[in-house]
Amino acid sequence: MKYFSIETGLKWRKGNLEDATVLQAERLQDHIRQAGKAPFYKELLHKVGCRPEDIKSVNDIRHLPFTFRKDLDDQQSAFQAVSDEHVADIALTSGTTGNSVQVSYTKRDLDRLAFNEAMAFLGTGASPSDRYLLCVTIDRCFIAGLAYYSGLVKLGAAVIRSGPGQPARQWELIRQLKPNGIVGVPSFLMKMAKWGTDHGLDPAKANIRSLVAGG
Repeated sequence: MKYFSIETGLKWRKGNLEDATVLQAERLQDHIRQAGKAPFYKELLHKVGCRPEDIKSVNDIRHLPFTFRKDLDDQQSAFQAVSDEHVADIALTSGTTGNSVQVSYTKRDLDRLAFNEAMAFLGTGASPSDRYLLCVTIDRCFIAGLAYYSGLVKLGAAVIRSGPGQPARQWELIRQLKPNGIVGVPSFLMKMAKWGTDHGLDPAKANIRSLVAGG
């Protein structure tokens, strides 16, 4: 599956809606074709009689069957569309509402993940000259922190991999390394701001231009 560079992505973002719609349909076809390599989707798509060539537009997504959480719990290994030797990273969901679900990524998946996140950060106004404090988990098999980090690196921005927790340490890094953006979950960003004001620090004077919240 092909995907654009950041520069090309920006061009398409400003481009013709009709052209973009055609591209979306092609990408959806590619996605269905790749999904069909996984045992679970191979059987499911065959059962409902859906082939990649049947997808003519994104509106045809309504013909695709749903995947349910129970399917993931019961048949995790059946969702892997490549052989084990092509797996580059294994992530786990948090398991907040049940058992953790395993998600395997190839190197190409990780490249695409970085591209997606870079485009998302561009949408927030980020640029290669920015420096971001990353206050989310990047280890413990957690994918979001890795995605944010990879996207910022692909964009060309500098990343300070601080991780979550310890507001005092975050403020020290802000003082020492002077990031102009922070990535974190909303509740922790609020906790950081409160800790700062409680200790005589004014968040408005911290040179932070952008807050990117997720989760």
